[in-house]
Amino acid sequence: MKNRIFIFEFVSGGGFNKIEIPNSFFSEGFGMLRSIISDFKLLEFEITTLLDYRFLHLVPLLNADMVEVLEKEEEYLLKFEYLVKQSESCFIIAPEFSKTLYRLTKIVKKNKKNLLSIDLKGVNLGTSKLDTFKFFRSSKVKTPQTFLLPRGKQNFDANFVIEKFKNLNCPVIIKPEDGVGADSIFYFESEEEIIEFFNDPIEKLDSIRNYILQEYVEGKDLSVSLLGIKNSTPKILSVNTQDIDIKKPNFESNYFGGHTPVENYSEIEASLKENFKKMDLSRFKGYFG
Repeated sequence: MKNRIFIFEFVSGGGFNKIEIPNSFFSEGFGMLRSIISDFKLLEFEITTLLDYRFLHLVPLLNADMVEVLEKEEEYLLKFEYLVKQSESCFIIAPEFSKTLYRLTKIVKKNKKNLLSIDLKGVNLGTSKLDTFKFFRSSKVKTPQTFLLPRGKQNFDANFVIEKFKNLNCPVIIKPEDGVGADSIFYFESEEEIIEFFNDPIEKLDSIRNYILQEYVEGKDLSVSLLGIKNSTPKILSVNTQDIDIKKPNFESNYFGGHTPVENYSEIEASLKENFKKMDLSRFKGYFG
């Protein structure tokens, strides 16, 4: 008998079923869903997934045994837990913002299902970009200088950004502390741009979210997909190129998807493995990136 697995991707699976879906989120999320479903199909799993009602035309692209549909009036969490209960194993693809991934993972653990995506301990660290920065620094792994963006009396502190920009003497970016998919990344290469951004009457920073400021490092945008195994170094599944544009004059950022394999894979793989040796990744079980 085949192992029944429920594979859930938050964006295409109904997490935004009551509102408009950001394009950058969808392209990344649905691409990952297709890839993961194909991989588990090769392992002969019986696969169920959930799809937002607006994407029924994409069902033929998914090699799943069953595709459940989430309608606009339905609550995705109720449907999610129902499908968790119908399966033996679960794999979750979800963003870290608003503790979304943590909440979904907790539902799987509560129902005592076999969780194949990242466990709660790993989610806790990965949710925070600032904590991740501190983790890398404590492990002596090179990472861009990162600061929590403080708030002034009424809004975020523009003077802090200008001061750090001058001290770092390089372009800087501001992005959500828990963001994904090139969500709200703002790039600055002059003091004038920073002043223009913060003087704009159209508020670009969400007052209920936290943001970080980072030094900008020129290079290729890459991601790595990993499998965390107990008492072992994580296994590299793939290294992926990310097509991201953040240098737009209107301060908008866009994610256009990615591809694999990458150029110079062997060199990149060797560098990653050397860095993994410096870090305690024991809390990361299952698939993570």
